[in-house]
Amino acid sequence: MIHKVVDEIYRGGRLSNFDTYQLRPKTIINLENNRLQVNAEETFCRRNKIIFYNIPMSEFFPPSIKQ
Repeated sequence: MIHKVVDEIYRGGRLSNFDTYQLRPKTIINLENNRLQVNAEETFCRRNKIIFYNIPMSEFFPPSIKQ
């Protein structure tokens, strides 16, 4: 499910291709550490000229202040 934070920022789980085409994002920030999913989303973004960042988060350790 995708939630609007402010007019130009949304947050939520993994976007389907349909969601992506509807929202037409300029940038996607992926926090997953599942390499197969990350690679698939990165490939999709590259093909559709969407800027893609992956900042993998651990499910066991919270991010540090520096992160």
